[in-house]
Amino acid sequence: MPSRASQSLSFPRRTFFLKNVLSGCFVTQLDRSEGPNVLAQQLQLSAWYFIYRGDHGLGQHLFAVVSASHRTTLDHYGGQHINSSKYAPWDDYHLWQPIPRDGFFILKNLKTGRLLCHDMSSGTGAVDTVDSTNFLDPACHWKVVDASGASSSHCTVIYDSMLSFLPPDALGAPTDSISSVSGLARSSAATPDQPRLRVESAAGPLQASFLESLEREQRLLQELLRSGYVTFVVVPQMISAYGDGRWRQVIAADDARLFNGPIYRNSGRVRVCR
Repeated sequence: MPSRASQSLSFPRRTFFLKNVLSGCFVTQLDRSEGPNVLAQQLQLSAWYFIYRGDHGLGQHLFAVVSASHRTTLDHYGGQHINSSKYAPWDDYHLWQPIPRDGFFILKNLKTGRLLCHDMSSGTGAVDTVDSTNFLDPACHWKVVDASGASSSHCTVIYDSMLSFLPPDALGAPTDSISSVSGLARSSAATPDQPRLRVESAAGPLQASFLESLEREQRLLQELLRSGYVTFVVVPQMISAYGDGRWRQVIAADDARLFNGPIYRNSGRVRVCR
């Protein structure tokens, strides 16, 4: 996909409402672009989705939180207030580490280290941040509620829907499957950074290894569910699980088996790319 032009493209993402545990209010984006423009309100007016942005070290698996209606990312603007007025998932102020707890999540900003919260004392319903030492405060605890309309249940998994396949008993209502990726290639030539799709049939052993890896991940998630873990962050090859005061981080795939196929080399520096 293009690096910085995703606002103009409609990728099929699973959308959620973000609900504060203490107040029961939902994160809502206002139409204005300047200043604090994100509130917590009783009505479910703004849906969001997550884009996985990688591991920034020490197990900090980070996501951008994107407005489904405005195509902007949740930003701890200059460390001052919460704003969502531009799409910048590469910016540290726009990156959040979801920390699972018993059925809810804490969202920690990468740049400032502060936790997203509903500041009820302000009287304005503002969504703001608190110091990370307040991680026990339910004002900075969030539930992820299915926004598809098929279910009002909250989900116990944060993941990027373009990357992971999860068991239905860990989720709310299912999202629509991707019907055609090739349609992206028919986008207007005027679209900047138009995506390019390169497809090659994988050899039989590589296909078998990939499917085996997905099945292993499914079995692992089912095992964690049966063992009492209730909240998960799932990223490529890693699952973070939390339940009943227990924390577990598990590698979900085996690199040596998954990538036991052809190796493609960069024609310039001749560095291995898998």
